[in-house]
Amino acid sequence: MVLLLRKDRYLEAEVLARIVEDAWGGDYTNDDEETRDGFIVGDAATPFFVLSSPHGMFMIHNADAPYWEETEEMADEIDDLRFRKAVLDHHAWCAVDLLAPADDTQTPDAYYPLVVRLLIEFAVEDTLAVLRPETGQINIWNDDVHEALLRPHGLSEFSQPTEPPVLHLSADDPALVAATEEARRRWPEFRDLSPGGVPTIFSP
Repeated sequence: MVLLLRKDRYLEAEVLARIVEDAWGGDYTNDDEETRDGFIVGDAATPFFVLSSPHGMFMIHNADAPYWEETEEMADEIDDLRFRKAVLDHHAWCAVDLLAPADDTQTPDAYYPLVVRLLIEFAVEDTLAVLRPETGQINIWNDDVHEALLRPHGLSEFSQPTEPPVLHLSADDPALVAATEEARRRWPEFRDLSPGGVPTIFSP
């Protein structure tokens, strides 16, 4: 999972260790190797960190650059204007990848809740969208997406947009022309069903 950010977030190993503790619990800041639960390798000058934990080895990316090399070309392939804007407006990204699971008998999906729980800790106010590279699915970051990702079936819920798509249609778009003609054709039907033959307009 990848968070698309408006600007990069400053991270160093000590800061990241506290984030991991907030997300997963445990002790990652103790200098005693025998009592701590894991450790983090990396510094603020690098775009990634390696995290060792009882759950396995993870890589945490913190890149001060767009996720795609050809951002504009990628945006041109997206119909939803909100998604397109998020792709164009992002200038940094962060992600959590599983490198080596502690339990080889578990499927990768079994680690999804851990990855999401940690990634959410990076979702600051400059977060624009969240991307699942495996499927190409993208969603605008908001409270609904945040809550959906934390639920047991978060992956399937994530695949459903939380809001209707916003699309650009020209006046001569065939779908728009057909919808307009259908609305005009059925206007008398709508009018006849309204009280007194006059459509009722509801306002807040």
